[in-house]
Amino acid sequence: LGSRFSRAFDLNWGKLLKLQHVVEPRVAYLYVPFVDQDDLPLYDSSDRINKRNLLVYGVSNRLLGKFATKSSESGAVDGEPTTEIRELARLTVTQAYDPTRGLSRNKEHYSDVDVSARLSPLPYTLLTFNSTVDVASGEFATTRIGAFLRDPRPLPQVSPLLANLQRSTTIGLSYRTITDRLLKEVDASIVLRFSDRLTASYIGRYDFNADSFIGNRYFVRYLSPQDCWFIDFGIIDKVNPREFEFRFMFTLVGLSSSGPTGL
Repeated sequence: LGSRFSRAFDLNWGKLLKLQHVVEPRVAYLYVPFVDQDDLPLYDSSDRINKRNLLVYGVSNRLLGKFATKSSESGAVDGEPTTEIRELARLTVTQAYDPTRGLSRNKEHYSDVDVSARLSPLPYTLLTFNSTVDVASGEFATTRIGAFLRDPRPLPQVSPLLANLQRSTTIGLSYRTITDRLLKEVDASIVLRFSDRLTASYIGRYDFNADSFIGNRYFVRYLSPQDCWFIDFGIIDKVNPREFEFRFMFTLVGLSSSGPTGL
């Protein structure tokens, strides 16, 4: 069950014409009764359905901006500028309650509170914050903070079969920690678009407790000039478990056709 409340404000701050504040409360209930399943074969964890009596509730706050994109001289209709709507910020708070069993580390019937926030003041920037708050102690049990920067230039128009293969140049960095410094980790991701045909990426994880990298991944993708096949090549270096892998994948695109055939 959910609802939405919103209000729009006329601003006219440069290209920002309007600002809309949206509040979305929601609640969900899940009940699974106990059923004897001893006579069923057991192959994996999916063969048993545990009883549940769970209530999940939360609220989201969003800020949406309406921006002018083109002037009337560049194709606007009736003298009005063309516009686009973009989400500028979001804050979500969620918690769960189970009257039959404890959900938190302190065996309380209510869970820790999940807090998720994202801020995108510019089309090519993104700041994120995700955390789990221990309600009993008031401390942050887990926290992740990230920043991402993306090339704002639009990608070339391609067929729908190739749209999911296109990647913009992107740089991302995030820091993750767990209470009592059980984990202090930095994750980095870089996507480099050299051309319409060649893209490379790197994903790395650095552990401050061990003072070393615990994982590095390198990938290269080449798309054929005929747009009918592409090659992915990757190198994966992991510490736990200690593994060093080479990956190679050759994929054919568009083995089937759609639309009128003329027959």
